[in-house]
Amino acid sequence: MKKSKIIFCGLSHLSLNYGAVSAKFCDEIIFFDYEKKIKKFLNKDLIYKEPKLDNYLNKYKNKIKFISNLDSEYNDVLIVIAIDIKTKKNNQSDYSYIIKLLNKITLNSKLRKNPLVIMSQVQPTFTRAIQWPKHLLYYQVETLIFGQAIDRAENPERIIVGTHNGLKSINKIYLNYLKKHRCPLIFMKYEEAELSKMYINSYLVSDVVLTNILSTISKNLNLNWTRSIEALKLDKRIGKFAYLKPGLGISGGNLERDIVNLLKISKNLNIDSNLFKVFLEESKKRKNWIQDNINKYKKLKLINSRSKIGIIGLSYKENTNSLKNSPSLLILKYFQNNLIFCYDKNLYGTKVDNYDIKWANINELINKTNIIFIMHDYKIINKLQYKNNTNLIFDPYSFLNKKKIDKKIVYLNL
Repeated sequence: MKKSKIIFCGLSHLSLNYGAVSAKFCDEIIFFDYEKKIKKFLNKDLIYKEPKLDNYLNKYKNKIKFISNLDSEYNDVLIVIAIDIKTKKNNQSDYSYIIKLLNKITLNSKLRKNPLVIMSQVQPTFTRAIQWPKHLLYYQVETLIFGQAIDRAENPERIIVGTHNGLKSINKIYLNYLKKHRCPLIFMKYEEAELSKMYINSYLVSDVVLTNILSTISKNLNLNWTRSIEALKLDKRIGKFAYLKPGLGISGGNLERDIVNLLKISKNLNIDSNLFKVFLEESKKRKNWIQDNINKYKKLKLINSRSKIGIIGLSYKENTNSLKNSPSLLILKYFQNNLIFCYDKNLYGTKVDNYDIKWANINELINKTNIIFIMHDYKIINKLQYKNNTNLIFDPYSFLNKKKIDKKIVYLNL
């Protein structure tokens, strides 16, 4: 019986999580990238924080190897390009690295007899333009979530596959891989699959934006939004997994990227709608909540140049070390001339851009600061006593139990 092999091209959060899960049911998983990047990862100079990832990589280490060249003869192997597409400052996709990888792979005649799957987040027509036999070229939609990536890769609700003609007729090696996941398989054309990824994210963004607006209405009327959440979750058309908790807009880069892409596509098609523009504007407006309140309390002299700032959580969400579009970066920017103490279990000790920050444990942070921003939901925050030296607590996501807070402390949430 032939051994099942997969080559994941490009080291990234995306490829490592899918590769680690695939090692459960495949005989060999090969991670390929350029030598410099492979060395950085193996030397732990390049870290992708994700719950369970290190455990899986260690558990299946005898099936996993890392290479920096593809000159060997590979037969009956599944080739997957699964790198996270970086975004520029304006949230537009940067395809330079995936194109660099594709150039190396597509020019290798020894590989062209194998199925090639694109799993990266690309725009419509990208896959079809790749120089590869179309009956061996596929696009697979990934729907990973930072902090839940292993679980999502291991237990997908469905797998969406793009083929050159939209039909199910696909290579046996790839089909055998797909069947291991034991979930519904949906087949469509390349462009339909590429757009489906963007459509999924646009629905998620619409949830986020609408939740923020509706929760603001409730708060301004002095009503309890959490009771509305209970009612909304029980409506099957909305559901228990909807994004119904108020937040600071969209972060992380992926959602923003797809909204920017859909805005561009709709403009090119002369579709007269401002919806995607509104999504971006509402997200930006929501992030301004931090700045607006900082300015307000500066005027009230609760915040000044001598204020000591504490930030609990720097990454854009818990269980990741990604800082992409993180609201905490805005806090660092606003207070770059103040003394700043930070705690983040996945970034502790890391140099963050050019900001001069002091890393501290949460107890030390609370004792040494008088303006505190709670950006992550660490359980310990509700076990601590917030001292008299604390003037102001920003808790946008309402992680903190208000009963823990002295009435003299100004407490702010969304």
